[in-house]
Amino acid sequence: MVIFIFVLFAVGAYILENQKFENSRYAKFITASPIDLDQIDRISYVRSCAGHDYSGENIDGELEKNRSMKHYAIPMETFNHTNNQVKIFAPWEGKITKIEAASKAGSTGSSIYFTKDGWWFEIGHVIPRLGLRAGQRVKSGELVGYAEPVDGSAFDLQFYHSGRYVDWLKGIDSYMNHLTPNVETYYAKYGLTPENMVISKNYRDQNPCQGFNNNPMEDQIVVKH
Repeated sequence: MVIFIFVLFAVGAYILENQKFENSRYAKFITASPIDLDQIDRISYVRSCAGHDYSGENIDGELEKNRSMKHYAIPMETFNHTNNQVKIFAPWEGKITKIEAASKAGSTGSSIYFTKDGWWFEIGHVIPRLGLRAGQRVKSGELVGYAEPVDGSAFDLQFYHSGRYVDWLKGIDSYMNHLTPNVETYYAKYGLTPENMVISKNYRDQNPCQGFNNNPMEDQIVVKH
C-alpha cells in the first residue's frame, strides 16, 4: 500500500512538472532585450558553425550534434577595446541567479545567469557591473554589465530549460522564441526575427559543420541600422 501511494505520488509529481514545462515552453516572458541593438553589428544564428561546438539536446529532446546551439553577439567596431560601453541588460524582473567567472583556458569575463520557470538565460564573456551580486533583485531592462570586445570578439547569449532537464547541454532553445510582443517588435526594426535567427535542424543535419569560424559571415546575420 505504501509503495502504491509513493508511486502514485511520483507519477502525479511527474505529470505536474511536465505540465509546467509545457505551459512555459512557448511562453513569451522576455520583457527586455539583453542587448542594445544599436551597439551590435552581427549576431550568429542558432545552429551556426560560429565559435565552437555547442551541441546537446534541443527543447524537443532531439540530439543536436556538431553545431553551435547559441547566439554570439558581435559589437560594432567602434566599441573595440572598451569595457564600459556595450551594455548588458536583465531580460526580465527577478534575481540574479549566479555570477561565474570564466574557467576555461583562453576564456574571458564572467557569465551572468537569470532563471525563470525552469528557463536559464546565460550571458557569457561579459563584465558584471560594479556591485552586482548573486541573489540581487533587478528590474527588467536594468543594466547588469558590459561586454569587452576586442578585434571583433563576441559574447554569448545561451538559453536553455533545465527545469525539465539537468544541465546546460539539454533543453536548448533560442531566446528569440520567447520575446514579448513589444520586444519582438524592437528586434524586427533591426531586421531580426525568431525565424531568420535560427537555422533549421533539417538544414544543419544535411549540412554539418566542417569546422568552426571558417566562414563567419555565413554564420551571422547583420543587424540593420
